[in-house]
Amino acid sequence: MASRTGPVHVATSVRRYKGKVYQTHLLRRTFRQGKKVLHETLGNLSHLPAATIELIRRSLKGETFVSRKDAFRTIRSVPHGHVAAVLGMIHKLGLDSLIGSKPCRQRDLVLAMIVQRILFPCSKLATTRDWHTTTLAEELHVADADENELYAALDWLVSRQRLIEGKLAKRHLANGALLAYYVQWHLKRAWEPLLFEEEGLDMIRRQRDPVAAAEPSPEVQHKKSTHQTAHGLPVQSFATLLRELGRCCRNTCLVASDPAGNTFEQLTDLTPLQAEAFRLLDL
Repeated sequence: MASRTGPVHVATSVRRYKGKVYQTHLLRRTFRQGKKVLHETLGNLSHLPAATIELIRRSLKGETFVSRKDAFRTIRSVPHGHVAAVLGMIHKLGLDSLIGSKPCRQRDLVLAMIVQRILFPCSKLATTRDWHTTTLAEELHVADADENELYAALDWLVSRQRLIEGKLAKRHLANGALLAYYVQWHLKRAWEPLLFEEEGLDMIRRQRDPVAAAEPSPEVQHKKSTHQTAHGLPVQSFATLLRELGRCCRNTCLVASDPAGNTFEQLTDLTPLQAEAFRLLDL
């Protein structure tokens, strides 16, 4: 009589027939009856995926497995995607080196105010409070700044105004243009396929009759009627797209079994809309 107690294991047998290889995975218990070693087959696992069979095999050998949700614990989650998008465009435009050729505290403060102006326009006092709700202050290392330091950074920027405007003029930007709107304009141009915007508007303006009434293109009419892009993504305004990107967070995590151990950071998975927004920015 087969024994009903004792450990079980996964036994794999390989058979070759007419050039093909057949594998059979059986859940077995081995037991001794007198001087004979017998095998009791408890089930056939061959229909399961290879990864599942390997998991069962290792588990029966004593390994313990936990889900990622149980293995790690998130102790802090901060919105990051919109900050990464705007800072990425600033670096892509070279605006940081245009404001100051060398990294310095004043330049970081000015850049932080530009990003804040695009994301959440507010007073200088509110700025120093609000940018702690995102990763902006951490990214630019200005978490300890107060409103007085921001005003001092603006005075530093004014002292460099002519130099900056001269550099911007060489890029065909009119003198006096606001730096935040300079970045915002480029963001909107890059995100045209996702926004209720004409794609290639500059070319359309050059080609259309300046006297005739302006008509929206078929692409814009499609987006307004279906509220979807050509790729089936929901069409956004500039503000709602920034909010959607802000849902991409930077999580600070630790190993649940070692609460006193080191922490690590991990970004949340991108949604299709967020992924397309970053792809259009080429970041």
